[in-house]
Amino acid sequence: MPFDFNYEFDRIQSSVVLKKSLFGNDRDWIVWWYSGINKSSRAKSQPYVWVAFKEIVGNQVSEGVLYRRVLLTSLGSLRLGSVWRHGRCRKIARFEERTFEVNFTNNFWHTSFDMVDGLDYWYRPFDQGKYPLHFEGDKNINLQFKAITGELISIPSLEFFSRMYGASEEVKRVIATYGREECKRRFFRDLKQPTDENVWKIARRKKFRKSDNAFLAHLFYDQRTKSASKKIYSQIESGYDKDAKKPEPIFIEVDPWFVGKTKLILRGISCDNGNAFLGLQIMGYDLPLGKPIVSLLMNKYGELQQEPVDDDTGGKGRVKLEIMTPPDEAHITDDSEPNQGGSIAEIQNHEMKIGNPGRVIIEEVEEAKESDVQDWYDDITSTEFSTDEPQGTGGDIGFASIHNPTTMESKGKLRDVWDALLYLKECYPDKVSSVQWFTIEDGFSSDEDIALIAIKPFRDDDEVEAAVRSWVFLDAKKKTCPRGLLVVRIVVQNVPIYIVEIQRRHAVVMGNAGESTIEEESLTGLVFTLYDQNNLESWLRQLRDEIRYAKGVFKKVKDLCPGESDFFNHSKAKDQSTPEEASVRNALRKVGVTL
Repeated sequence: MPFDFNYEFDRIQSSVVLKKSLFGNDRDWIVWWYSGINKSSRAKSQPYVWVAFKEIVGNQVSEGVLYRRVLLTSLGSLRLGSVWRHGRCRKIARFEERTFEVNFTNNFWHTSFDMVDGLDYWYRPFDQGKYPLHFEGDKNINLQFKAITGELISIPSLEFFSRMYGASEEVKRVIATYGREECKRRFFRDLKQPTDENVWKIARRKKFRKSDNAFLAHLFYDQRTKSASKKIYSQIESGYDKDAKKPEPIFIEVDPWFVGKTKLILRGISCDNGNAFLGLQIMGYDLPLGKPIVSLLMNKYGELQQEPVDDDTGGKGRVKLEIMTPPDEAHITDDSEPNQGGSIAEIQNHEMKIGNPGRVIIEEVEEAKESDVQDWYDDITSTEFSTDEPQGTGGDIGFASIHNPTTMESKGKLRDVWDALLYLKECYPDKVSSVQWFTIEDGFSSDEDIALIAIKPFRDDDEVEAAVRSWVFLDAKKKTCPRGLLVVRIVVQNVPIYIVEIQRRHAVVMGNAGESTIEEESLTGLVFTLYDQNNLESWLRQLRDEIRYAKGVFKKVKDLCPGESDFFNHSKAKDQSTPEEASVRNALRKVGVTL
């Protein structure tokens, strides 16, 4: 009998089309549950996952379940709560979102309804009255742990694996398909640099991403990560019956890959009057603390910007890199392997918010020697794409490079800029000698609690436009709370460089699906150097006054600076390590400094 599903949905334009349409009709099917793994019988091919779908009509979900077998790398697209039709994702359920502080050191365990069958209700993974499964004794393993505030959290093991073990789907494929030594060969090149006991250095292969660096560094150095990853492969191998005509699904346990405290952002369903939470979608987490990470990336292709296939051939062969963004679509097949030399489709899955409470992660690009630069040949345009192991040449099946785009959790523009400059100081201690904020009253300070220079409101008898007069205030209607200026000095190789940011208003912004978010207004920043450092205070007093008439547009006042100055935009770079890192790097380049 159908039951109510009283959740709103966010509309999605996906770049992925699963070639084998999940269902050959015009109905909507919601991804309800992950239901075990099967090892592939094809050599070097990744495992399959059984996915349980329910038909959804309006807010009614069918009681029955239909199962479809998909490649492991498709789980990043087939999120629990996502709705599909004809191989395309249309929307995703907006479950309740909660943030939990947890400790992964030892405080976790694994359970399933099958394990606790016959035991008291309190031992069950979650309340099936809130989220009913097809089998009361469901065998799928849930990872469970207690939040620091006491709530019991349950997360399906395959959701945890899919979202937490690196950003690239290729990371999950390699871990689940190959043993430890083969994994190591596929993830890393030989590290041709002296090691440093105070730094974790890795030489990752180019097909992985900067956002994989933290996980890969732990996989290289951390025994906890090595054991957790090996456990996944071992369970799939030991559970495989090659003689069975129809092998039984394997239900695996997945452990956290690092120890210590972290913050988990989850979407799911509250149970037990808020004392328990079923996490159906992992939306973000904090990176673990630890030694600085340096990832060395070899550039074997000169100035060419197209990504090579990094396979057993050493990556030879020029390839065509296609960035897939909606409404562009990549048709994904699980019937065939990609061809070596075929084109690559770079596809983004659902976003992850990654917090970095102080971990330094640097990526350095090494230029190959002339003898190591690899050969290239003509592009092959692909009509279909696969996430499996590249095999053979001359076909038209390309490789789908799918990853979760990561965004760093923002604390507000001013705080993010300050934190980003501190991050650069940690990354480049031999170049950046100090980062300090400045106020006219107190001078320079390195205190964690930043202070601002207040922008003075106009006097009642000043003849200015109403819009200019009200701009000064964060609350324009009540004309209260004057804005402030954050002034930061970063000293790079004995050169003082100043960055100025304006305190921003917040506004409610409506999304395409009708959801509302609170965002800061868009303003540029100012970067400058001074011919005479003694002019700093007088220049800031002038800037504090003039920026009011310009209503925060630094472009209109930058030429008044007694030195070199320019405005800069706030932009996001792929896989930046902390919010506003790309913006402050851009600001420094404006005055001729590159780190």
